[in-house]
Amino acid sequence: MKTSLIAAAALLLAVHPCAGQDGGAPAMNSVFLEVLGNGGLYSVNYDRKLSDHAALRIGVGAWAADDLFLGEEARKELVTVPVSASWLFGSGRSRLEVGAGVLFGHQSQDVPFEDGSTSAMFASLTGTLGYRYQPAVQGFIFRAGFTPFLGLGGDVAYPESGFMPSVGLSGGYTF
Repeated sequence: MKTSLIAAAALLLAVHPCAGQDGGAPAMNSVFLEVLGNGGLYSVNYDRKLSDHAALRIGVGAWAADDLFLGEEARKELVTVPVSASWLFGSGRSRLEVGAGVLFGHQSQDVPFEDGSTSAMFASLTGTLGYRYQPAVQGFIFRAGFTPFLGLGGDVAYPESGFMPSVGLSGGYTF
């Protein structure tokens, strides 16, 4: 999993365009790390502004955690892919960000009291309501906001079935 996360980060960094070296071209791309946001525990993300007020985002996250109820013997591994669209309100570097999307993922778990392990795909609806600091040309991007989930799929949902409030913090580079 670590290899795929490193490969995804390298791919995201490789999309830096060669054009626009004059320093005056608007920054349309961002790469950032998000903690506790739409991607789950953490995710590496690529964000593309379509206009001054609209952006699309895709990311990847991967981590393992011990299940709180089954003990250390039950290890849960998750891979998540957040995909979302955002609308940016206001002007300048500081904006209100409102977004919606889907979190796709895969969950596998070793179950010590049963034979073998379980594995399943899941999808959850996600939202974003928060603050976004993004310079017009290039530089540091910062995001903070309310990032709730609506888990779909009954027993196999992330973070769980039904509505779950969450918050997220992001930091990265816009170019």
